[in-house]
Amino acid sequence: EELQKQKEEIEKQLKEMNDMRRNISSKLDKKVTADQESVDKLVGVYSNMKPQNAAIILSTIDDELAVKVLGKMKKQNAAAILNYVNPKKAQYLSEKFTGLKN
Repeated sequence: EELQKQKEEIEKQLKEMNDMRRNISSKLDKKVTADQESVDKLVGVYSNMKPQNAAIILSTIDDELAVKVLGKMKKQNAAAILNYVNPKKAQYLSEKFTGLKN
């Protein structure tokens, strides 16, 4: 009888943990989707800016974000912007994009 109670308690806890895992997973999926939509919006904004102005901003934002934005741009737009980025920074962003830098 005691073993049965323990088994039921463990099964209850396991169900609660699985429910929490699904909830966290769902929230994470929503966050990832929202982040991707935000990056897509930035891609649109920077793609419509003059390359010189976009380069100034991309040079100052978080490197991970800059890589995501450049990676989603058309190659022609990304190249035009990178032409105006400091060569060292452009090299670094390019290496981050290809996975050569961590």
